[in-house]
Amino acid sequence: GFKDAETANKSINIIKKAKRTHAHKVQATLVMQQRGKVAIERTKDPEKKKNLKAANEIWTKFLEELKQKTKERNA
Repeated sequence: GFKDAETANKSINIIKKAKRTHAHKVQATLVMQQRGKVAIERTKDPEKKKNLKAANEIWTKFLEELKQKTKERNA
């Protein structure tokens, strides 16, 4: 989920626990980050926008962690 920070953290924990490939986890994270970005642009309510931005920051941070792990695996 990407509606707020709490939902984003729950979703990230699900992704971390999933028995999927690293590439699948990266793809899922990227999709959630992009969906959040579009939702921020489309929403008008300032409170919702603030929550979406907080969630998007969490998704972006997690995506960077996964990218770092990819670099370590490929090194």
